[in-house]
Amino acid sequence: MKIKILFVFFILLGLISCSERHFDASERYVVQGIILKNGQPLPHERVGIDTYLSDEWQSGMDTLAMEWYDSYTIINAVYTDKNGAFKMSFPRGNYVYILYLDKYQQVLFDGKNTGARQFFDLGRIDIANKK
Repeated sequence: MKIKILFVFFILLGLISCSERHFDASERYVVQGIILKNGQPLPHERVGIDTYLSDEWQSGMDTLAMEWYDSYTIINAVYTDKNGAFKMSFPRGNYVYILYLDKYQQVLFDGKNTGARQFFDLGRIDIANKK
C-alpha cells in the first residue's frame, strides 16, 4: 500500500512541477528572409525561432539579453540556402518570438497580440550592421 501511495505522490509531483509551453499546431506563422553579413549572403547558416515568456518581456524591446537565453524554448530551425535565404513555419502560442542566428537575435512579435496564420517577410537582414 505504501508503494502505491508513493508512486501516486511522485506522479502527481512530476505533473505539478513540469513547466510546459503550449502551442496550437493548427494555427501557424510563416517567416522568411535573407541573411547577409557585410552585404554578402550568408549560406548554410542555422537560423532558429525561439520563444520567450510573453509576460516577462517588456513591450518595445528589439532584442533580449543573451543571459536570458535559458528562458528560451526553440521551436524550429532551418539552414539558409546558398543565397542566404530561409523560410520556416512554426506554431502559434502566447509567447514572444525571437529570430536567432549565432549571436544575432531579433524580436519578431508578441504572439499574444498577433493573430494566427500570418506571413512575415523580414526582407534582408544584415547581421554585421544589425539592419
